[in-house]
Amino acid sequence: MASGRTVGQSPLVAIVTLACLIVAGCATTQETTQQSYVWQMGRICDARSPFWRMERVEADGRYLVQGATNAPPGRNDYVACMQEQFTKTPYREWLSGNSWEANASLGGSYDSDDIQDYYQTPWDLGYGKVINFDHDFIGRAALEKLAA
Repeated sequence: MASGRTVGQSPLVAIVTLACLIVAGCATTQETTQQSYVWQMGRICDARSPFWRMERVEADGRYLVQGATNAPPGRNDYVACMQEQFTKTPYREWLSGNSWEANASLGGSYDSDDIQDYYQTPWDLGYGKVINFDHDFIGRAALEKLAA
C-alpha cells in the first residue's frame, strides 16, 4: 500500500557514485611517460642547483621551476642544465624497451625508414577546399608554397 510519501535516493546510491568518482579521479592522476622523463632529468638539475627546484611537470612535459625565497639568479642555469640533460639523454633513448611509445608503430602495409614519407598535405587528405588565404595564420607561407 502506498503511503503517498516521496522517497529519495538511497544512501547506497550516493556511496556507490562517490566511490566511482574517487576511483576515476585516481586513475586520471597517473603520471605520463613524458612527465617521468622530465622529472628524472629534473632530479639531476635539482642536485646541481642549490636554490632552484622543479616544482611541477605537466602531462606534455612542460615544467615549472621554483626558486627559494629571495633566490639568487640561477634560473637560466637550471634551464640550461635541463637542456643539457635532454640532449645527453633524448626521450626516445630514455624509454624502456617495453613502453608503449617504444613499441608503437604506424599502422598499414606501407613501410619506410624516412618519417617524412608519411607526411600528408591538406590536399592529399581532401582538405584543400577549406584552406582560405584571406587571413594570417601560422603555417600560411608553407601552405602557400604547396598551393603554388
